[in-house]
Amino acid sequence: MSNLEILPPADAEVFETRIAKIWLQDDGIVRIVVTQQIEGSADDLRELIELVINIGKGKMYPAVIDIRKMRSFPRGARKYFGDINRPRAGLASAYLVQSTLSRLFGNLFISLGKSQIPTKIFTSEKEAIKWLENFKDG
Repeated sequence: MSNLEILPPADAEVFETRIAKIWLQDDGIVRIVVTQQIEGSADDLRELIELVINIGKGKMYPAVIDIRKMRSFPRGARKYFGDINRPRAGLASAYLVQSTLSRLFGNLFISLGKSQIPTKIFTSEKEAIKWLENFKDG
């Protein structure tokens, strides 16, 4: 398991929100990295979703979402969580978590949720990227 923070390349156009940094990397995979150890809100999720939709300028990409620093989202915000796992927001989502226990809870959440795109939980960025390679468009 890697505890290293995912950093954007020097030439990447990086968008920042209150809780995260987002960019499209040259490999055709969007990176979303939660940068604050705070509780996210519905507004935070709406902002992330809009950035993910707009970052591709009309084209959808798979995304690795590093939530290792995220504490939680309140119940009212969780309904927007599913929006990032819908076809309008991307081709596939790979979530990075800190521990095997977090991975188990994440997989339970996914199995009970309404994800409409392939979604999987990882503790390794390398494995997440490898899995997302299967969903790149062209």
